[in-house]
Amino acid sequence: MEFCIFVMSMIFLILVATIKKIPLLSPYSVFSLFQILYNLVPWSAAKVDAFANNLLGDRSLIAFQLLLAASANLAFGIAHLLFYRNVSFPRIANFHKERSKSFVFILSPLFFLTLFFVHIYGWNSLTAAYGTGKTTGGWLYGFTAYSKELMVAAYLFYLYKFGLDKWALVIFFENILIMIIDGARTTGLPLIILTFMIWNNQIELRKKKRVYLCLLLGLLATIGTRSLMVGGNSMIEKLVIPITVEGAMGSYSSLQSIYAIQHQSGIELPYTFGGSYVLDPIAWLPSQGGQPRANPSFFDNWVNKISELLPDDFAPMGGFYFISEAVAGFSYAGPFLIAGGYALLLILMERNKRRWYCAYLAFTPTIGLLFVKMIFGNVFKLFIVQMIFLLVFIVGSRLKITVARIVKRDLMRQGY
Repeated sequence: MEFCIFVMSMIFLILVATIKKIPLLSPYSVFSLFQILYNLVPWSAAKVDAFANNLLGDRSLIAFQLLLAASANLAFGIAHLLFYRNVSFPRIANFHKERSKSFVFILSPLFFLTLFFVHIYGWNSLTAAYGTGKTTGGWLYGFTAYSKELMVAAYLFYLYKFGLDKWALVIFFENILIMIIDGARTTGLPLIILTFMIWNNQIELRKKKRVYLCLLLGLLATIGTRSLMVGGNSMIEKLVIPITVEGAMGSYSSLQSIYAIQHQSGIELPYTFGGSYVLDPIAWLPSQGGQPRANPSFFDNWVNKISELLPDDFAPMGGFYFISEAVAGFSYAGPFLIAGGYALLLILMERNKRRWYCAYLAFTPTIGLLFVKMIFGNVFKLFIVQMIFLLVFIVGSRLKITVARIVKRDLMRQGY
């Protein structure tokens, strides 16, 4: 019954997308796909007893998560049905081709520096260290993370200033190469989706098949990034394993939060009542040195308390699913409330896409696309970092132009 309710909620999302003509390439679709991934994988695993010795083998717990996910789908769909309006991307003509070309070449030292550091202090190295019970990187891990974000910001600035052209694609593929070396898909995947969102908006209808074909290749590249780190006897297994692992890793944190509520046995749980969405982002702003949560924070307090009730460590495989933080905030009503609020935020940014284009470019690859799979304080931090870096690029560009004009005017006055 619970599975059928969840399936009907997904059908409702499809109907809303059809009625409101929501593009296939959009945060709406990404939310829907993650909903399928983080619920279908644990449900399937429980059916075949693939993880019989942990919470992924608890069928009643997974059934309850399906109901909560269905309530989130309902709120998400209703908000879009009532308020969504599709707004096209602004078309930015590049009238300064020499400037855009120069920007790409000036960016080269940062690109090679980032490649060097992600090879040593990237996600792959951090994951390997955690596997041995050690930590690695320290401030160097933080420096590497910020260098990756600066490369992302450089690409977003180029899109904002010059639009999507061949030189933009150079920076795009530089970021993809960084993703492959680094092993973390949370920087590369959102850029891939954002790029194809813009391209899909600019291309003629008869050529849109190219967009989806290239997107498929991009998604295979992100899956292949993790395939290099996992086992499997065949190429199909190597591609399937990262998907199933992601579904299991993400859903496990939500199963644990639900489990704690169901087994609290008189223990008073420290519900955040929205504090993790309002105040925790401040705690996340300083570098966390590769730690999974900001400490102290409302959500970290929740995790520490429910850990007394859990049969294993919180999120022992890594990964995250927004339902975990939602129920920490408002118990079983959380997924409905938080998904509804997230939908309204997406709609607000969509309706003001052209007026707030700079903010939209920073918002989409962070909160817009990663909200479902990251702790909110962390993804909000990524948004703030992108806004700061973008503003630095914009101010620097305007100062350069202003100085150039002053120098030119002075030279003309002196007769040169």
